Amino acid sequence: MNGKMYTNIYILGGFAMFGPTIEMIREGKKIKIKDLCDGIVTRAAYHRFASGQTDTSIHNLSLFMDRLHISPNEFFLIHSDYASDKVVCFLKELSRAYRVQDIQELRSLRKKLEADFTGLKNEHMTDLLNFRICRLLGQDIDGKKSSLFKYLISTEFWTHYELVLFTNSMYVFSLELIDAILIRCIQRFNKYSQTRPYGNEGFRLVVNALILAFEQKDSFYTTKWIDLLNTIQLNDSDFFEKALFKIFKGFYDITIHKDQNSISEVIKTIEFVGHIEAREHEVMFNRMLDFILEHSGLEKVHSLKT
Repeated sequence: MNGKMYTNIYILGGFAMFGPTIEMIREGKKIKIKDLCDGIVTRAAYHRFASGQTDTSIHNLSLFMDRLHISPNEFFLIHSDYASDKVVCFLKELSRAYRVQDIQELRSLRKKLEADFTGLKNEHMTDLLNFRICRLLGQDIDGKKSSLFKYLISTEFWTHYELVLFTNSMYVFSLELIDAILIRCIQRFNKYSQTRPYGNEGFRLVVNALILAFEQKDSFYTTKWIDLLNTIQLNDSDFFEKALFKIFKGFYDITIHKDQNSISEVIKTIEFVGHIEAREHEVMFNRMLDFILEHSGLEKVHSLKT
């Protein structure tokens, strides 16, 4: 053990290019042109837009989407031929390689990064990759000099992009700064929950913060953030988040209260994670349990017998 637990719409130009996609959806849903255009544009104007000859306004585009019963996110996904967002894909690969501690896979992501990103986004993804490699190797990270850190500190209005950057680079921030940012991030994530309904991102953000508090053996923020985690409302469908809460509440009770009984409860929950075949997470949580026990003064051999 080296003291680490290892966890963790914009539109360009005019809107002529969206016309054929609108028309394809209209035809597929068998909606009459009159019903789509009435009160928005003339039929002649729509035909020019649908064929890609002319632009339309963002207001008209949103009205078309509404009459086609399609959300902006779904529309742009269809327009891109269901291609996944490059940032999302990259971060998934980055997180997986980091979770299984595959340093070679992490290094191989540099080529993908160079191919997929340019400009400031390239700098941000490069920083995230370098942070993970250094963290896995146990090397010091001077994150405050990074382009990503400076960007997040100087940007006052955070969208989902900034929230995701922060979630994936939290360990280069001090616990005090994380604490100051957490509530604002949770509020922002909640505002995006309708457009991204899968998984409670605010909950997972606090879990990432807790991991750092455990690593740094900071009982103040461990207690404060476990209390914060307990205030986040979960739905019945949030099985993973509920399992996370049981595990981290157990880690808290082991660390703060030296509660021997919590060890067996944590092990049972980790076994549940294994039963649903989330193998990488099972390995990661077991590694975290080893870390917690190592620094709690409790013997793991005793925990396995309880």
